[in-house]
Amino acid sequence: MPFIPHDFFQLLLSSREKTTPASPAAVTDTMCAMASSPPRTPIDIRDNDFESLSIASIIRSHPHERLFVRPLHWTLRHVNDLLGCSFIHHKSSPPLSRLSPPSSPNRKLDSSTVLRAQTTTGIDVSSPKVVPRPHPSPNDQHVRILAQGRSLFAKAAALSALVSNGPAALERTSKQLIFHFDGHSIPMPASIFSRPQPTLPPGGTLPILAFLHRLDIQRSREASLEYILCPPPSRRPSSPTARLYDKRLAQTTPSDPLQDPYILAMLIALAQSQQRQYARARLLSTTQSFQVCLSPLLSRSSIAHGLTPTLATQVHVIVSDTKVKSHLVLYTADVPSVFLDRLTSPHKRPHAAHHLAIRSIDIPFQPYSSFLERLTQTVVPPSPKRS
Repeated sequence: MPFIPHDFFQLLLSSREKTTPASPAAVTDTMCAMASSPPRTPIDIRDNDFESLSIASIIRSHPHERLFVRPLHWTLRHVNDLLGCSFIHHKSSPPLSRLSPPSSPNRKLDSSTVLRAQTTTGIDVSSPKVVPRPHPSPNDQHVRILAQGRSLFAKAAALSALVSNGPAALERTSKQLIFHFDGHSIPMPASIFSRPQPTLPPGGTLPILAFLHRLDIQRSREASLEYILCPPPSRRPSSPTARLYDKRLAQTTPSDPLQDPYILAMLIALAQSQQRQYARARLLSTTQSFQVCLSPLLSRSSIAHGLTPTLATQVHVIVSDTKVKSHLVLYTADVPSVFLDRLTSPHKRPHAAHHLAIRSIDIPFQPYSSFLERLTQTVVPPSPKRS
């Protein structure tokens, strides 16, 4: 399939002058054509140049690179250079220790201590086998399924049961998450969890968390390239198409799973969904009510003094891996409004410098009893106490 980015970008950049927009099928076909072309050597441009340019101008100045592709085909080139983002991974803190200090194995109880304990409690404390083990709580069972379960559906159900009963009071929503770019909408399959927000219209919730599996991402990535393996009109694989398919799949699969560009697209889609909720709230509520919905990154004093700060929305993505039984990975990003504006209006130059850091941390499953507390403190940090 020939590589045709020039005509497409000319259509994209002149869309404002045309009355009839390109159909979704045409856009999808063009994306597929671009994805099937061989990679080009990236042009060396300083990061400062990217920060001052619009997305459309960056794409137009690089006609031989695959920059306008679906999120499943994003690479670190899109993350670092086109969107100005970076991944930062923090190692998890050690699991919480038990409240009672462990007894020394070399310490022996004298006969008087044993006799006094037996007389008081009626239990032979000299035998370690009589120490009763606490029964696992329902939350412990959910964490066990989340850690050791093989069914992806069961893992999502276990997480839903955990966070819905926890302090965060998150609700699993049936609404589909959509990634928006310049009028185009791309579905992002995942389990979405929202938090009730009383300052929004009745029944309004804010989507703050998405849960998905690495296996689902890989399967979706493979399915998105099947047109290369089985091209029309025969729809049958061949040795040349199989080699091209393997090559393209290797190019779109990140070498480091922790830095999967698809996670960035998921975070952006969550932030875009919150931005639309905020826009509805501004139309239906007072300015003060809208300020309550905003991220803590925006101080009330800045609004009171008439400043124009950059609003930010905090969103999270949890990624589970069936091959990893010890922990899951939580991604967090504070997405500023200026970043989302670049995607909504890719032809406009950004009015402020921006850099989006995607922070990730491993959350160990053990001990099961404190997993929900540790997860909740990371997703919804406790508010500082007032003096």
